[in-house]
Formats: sequence, C-alpha cells, structure tokens
Amino acid sequence: MSRGEAMSSSTQPGDWTALGNVARAFYEAYEHVQKARSITGSAKHTDRAELRLLAANFTALEATLFPWLGSASSLDRAASAAGRGIAITTGTKYALVAKLAITAIRRLGSPLPIEVFFCGDDDLAAAERAMLAALPGVAVVDMRTRLAITDCQRSWGNKPFAALASSFREVILMDADTMFVQPPDVLFGMRGYADTGALLFRDRTLPFGTNGYWGHDLVAVLEQIAAPFAGNMLLRDNRPLSRKGSEEIDSGVVVWDKARVMPVVLLTCLLNAPPFTVSKLARLHGDKETFLIAHEALHVPFATGPSFGSAIGQLTLREPNRPRVCGPLLHVDADASPVWINGGLGKRIPSVNPEVVWPEYLAIDDRGYDLDWDHSRALICLVAGENGIVEGKPAARLVRVSGNAKSMLDWMAAEWIETFQIKHEPQNVVPVVAGSAPEGGNQ
Repeated sequence: MSRGEAMSSSTQPGDWTALGNVARAFYEAYEHVQKARSITGSAKHTDRAELRLLAANFTALEATLFPWLGSASSLDRAASAAGRGIAITTGTKYALVAKLAITAIRRLGSPLPIEVFFCGDDDLAAAERAMLAALPGVAVVDMRTRLAITDCQRSWGNKPFAALASSFREVILMDADTMFVQPPDVLFGMRGYADTGALLFRDRTLPFGTNGYWGHDLVAVLEQIAAPFAGNMLLRDNRPLSRKGSEEIDSGVVVWDKARVMPVVLLTCLLNAPPFTVSKLARLHGDKETFLIAHEALHVPFATGPSFGSAIGQLTLREPNRPRVCGPLLHVDADASPVWINGGLGKRIPSVNPEVVWPEYLAIDDRGYDLDWDHSRALICLVAGENGIVEGKPAARLVRVSGNAKSMLDWMAAEWIETFQIKHEPQNVVPVVAGSAPEGGNQ
C-alpha cells in the first residue's frame, strides 16, 4: 500500500492541530491495548470480549494511520524487536561513504550488528549491495520485505522507516555519512537515555530566520501539533520557540528504544511520508526536526546530547583576534571529546580533489545562543577561544584534538582520500581551511 494512501481527513497537511489530536488518540489507544494484552489471560469472560473489541478498534485506527505496517502491528513489532544495533539507509550514490562509516565503526571495536536499508532495486544497485553485505556484521535489507511499502522514497524520508523496520529493540539510526570517533555503543550510556529510551542531538545555533524561513516554520508546526503542551514543551530551552536559533535537532544520529517509544517512531514515519513531505515540513531541511515534533506532539520524554552542534576542523585566523574553526558539524561527549561527525570529512563521491578537512581543533558550543557562526561560505566556521571567550565576549570553547581522537581522525582523513580521490589525475590534496564544504552536508 502507498505510504500516502488510507489517510484520514484529519491527517492532511496544514491542520497540524488535528494531526496532533489524532496522534495522541492513537497513543492513548496504544497504551490501553498494550496494558490489555498483559491482563487478557486473567480477565473474566465478559472483560475479554471488551478487550477484543478494543483491540479490533485499535487495529482499524492503526491501519488507517500507518498502512505501511502491513500485517504486523506496532505492538507486535515492539515486542519482537530484540537487542541493540545500528540502522543505516543508503542508495547507490552514497554506498561508498556508508562503507567507510561502517569500516570506522569496526575499527573502533564496536561489535554492534548493522542493518543497511534501501528501498527498491533502483535505489541500491546489486554491486553496492554485495559490497556492503561483505562487511563484517552487516545485513543489507530491502525495507519492502519488512514493511508494506510500494512507493519507495529516496534520501531522508526513508530514515525513520529504517528504524521501524530494523530487527533491533534499541536502535541507533545514523546517516550513511555519519562518522563515529568513539564506538557508537557509548550512546546507550549517555545521560538521560536509560531514563527515557530516546536520545536526540541538537543542531548548530544559526540565527532565527536563517534563509528567510528557518525557525518560523518549525515554530508554526510545533505550536499547533503540540498545542495542549504550550508553555510546557519537553525541550524547555527550544531555540526556535525562544527565537534564539533557527534549528533544533541534528538527525545524523537518533537513538530509540522501540519498546518504549514506538508511537513516536510511527508519528515520525508519518511526518516523513506523503502528503506531509510536501507541506511546511519540506522546508525544515529534511527529516531532522520531525523527530522533535513527534516527541513534543505526544509529550514523550527524550534526552539530548551534552552540547549543541559544534565544529571540527582547521583553525583559521583571517581575523587575528577572532579565531575560527572551519569544518563539519560535530557532537561531543560530557568530557568534550569528539563522538560523531555529521557529513564526513570531504566530498562523498569520487572526485579529483575530495577536499578533505583535516581535523585539528574543536569549537564547542556549550551555550546554544549568541555565538558567531559564519555560514556565508560553503565551509561553515565557528568563532572560538580558550575558555569560551573572544575579545571579552562569550564564544565557543576552543579545544585542540588529541589522544585517541586524533589518531582516529587522522586515519579517517587518510581513508577519505584513499576512498574518494580519483587516481587517474594525481594531485596533492591540500587540507581545506575555508573552501568547499563536504558536498551536500548538513548546512
């Protein structure tokens, strides 16, 4: 069945208040049926009849809202998922960078099983499927074999569906170009995850209204879809709502315990399916804010990473008194050590010059407001200083890369060149300081 079919008139784009109401009604029914399943065996005969009716009504509602679940209900999927693992989506274009991301994970010593998802024969070519399947601990899966999908999407829209389709109860959903500097296993131990079963990471603090509309559309959707919780949002320092920033979530990595947050998984999938993909959500730079929207709409708690989106790369002194770190988007742990990088270290397809960023410094955003991001160039830079002060004003915290992180990042940069530099026109690869960003990276 098409992902856009069988939608209730209450779930059309534009009426976000109605969508929120329907989603919360489903969440309430989900909890009732989940509880009913646990007591059915001990219930009286008359109660069992009522429970069967409740289950039948729930099944009908679920089929209307989420037709791509097929014959396996969300409750069955949550109950049957087991263990911990990683889900990645990729197509042919970015299969090489997915291979490098997986190779990095194994180099870090992580034994987590990995499922690589694609949708349809023309999404991931047979040669690339074989290449990825040959990697240790990797299964390559056409998501149509696990979900009732007929209209395959491309790019961001498939990501939450991969989390749903994965066989893991606790799933790390990562982009094909997410590069880990520490074993991804550390995410399960981050503060707040054990309490909530969900971990999200926060994006850069770009000015509210960046690109003319960033921030405005997110505020409009949030205030309607989560209307009952106005003034009591889960993310109390939400930057777009306070007009301190234009973006909130970086979905390069999301961690979910599906047994605990399955209704959130379903709503996120719905927001990334037609007809919602042609609504205001289409202007929120892909799927990233839909994870936050789903949690807030259902008021299901989640944890966030220790810092805001930061920068990793080279230190540039175009203005001697205002040092900047220019490079990809970074997330660190509570000790300010790099954990993962969004978008990798250079171009993600073979190129004569892959424009590799050689990481030497971190610029860490501990504040989430009033920092100086230079996003006028392709390679985004963040002003940073020792102890987070530049010219007497608050800035990002400047930290030099060292130790195990430096060794891992040096390996990663060298592998990027080996993987993506076209060899028939040899040339020296110069570290990028203020040139082009990784192609198509999260801006």
